[in-house]
Amino acid sequence: MTSLRAFTEIVGADHAMIGADTARWAQDWTGAYIGAPGVVLRPADTAQVAAILRKASELRLSVTPVSGNTGLVGGAHTTGGVLLSLDRMSAIREVNPRARTATVEAGVILSSLQEAAEAQGLIFPLTFGARGSAMIGGVLSTNAGGSNVLRYGNARDLCLGLEAVLADVKARDDRDMNRADAPLRPAEDAVTIDTSTLDVDAAIAAAIAAVEARRAR
Repeated sequence: MTSLRAFTEIVGADHAMIGADTARWAQDWTGAYIGAPGVVLRPADTAQVAAILRKASELRLSVTPVSGNTGLVGGAHTTGGVLLSLDRMSAIREVNPRARTATVEAGVILSSLQEAAEAQGLIFPLTFGARGSAMIGGVLSTNAGGSNVLRYGNARDLCLGLEAVLADVKARDDRDMNRADAPLRPAEDAVTIDTSTLDVDAAIAAAIAAVEARRAR
């Protein structure tokens, strides 16, 4: 297959899968959406992503990105096209405790970022049930909220900027690490509520009360 050979030259033979080797990525977490990707590619960096998109455009192939595959609406499955897995792009490049910022790649698992922040006495407040498998790329693409959303906002509120490859295959970096609204917070800023004995309405009321109390300090 000409396209497979071309993609293998970009990511290496170990990171271009076809046929039965794509089964891991062929269906979503629910099992309700089952696709048949023509090829699964696992790039290691932005340059490889750009090369993949350039080649896919030449070959007129669709490209669907996939992160932790924990979504529930079938947004990360495809039939016949390229499935672009971000799992190798998993580096936490920097956690800056003075600026309270983190620079991470799209394949970083949410819980890994939280642990890296905690090691610096900080918290990354976005959290939800799939934090042990959800990746930052998917979190941002869905603008995830989670159980701390009332206090800290959605994923987009915690993002200072992106390095991305656009549809025209140009890499864009609009990260602004000097903004005042730093996404990482001091550990003592965390709001913890025991919801084990509360119903939904009571849990929401408790969360709002905790946020208002913190803001009043």
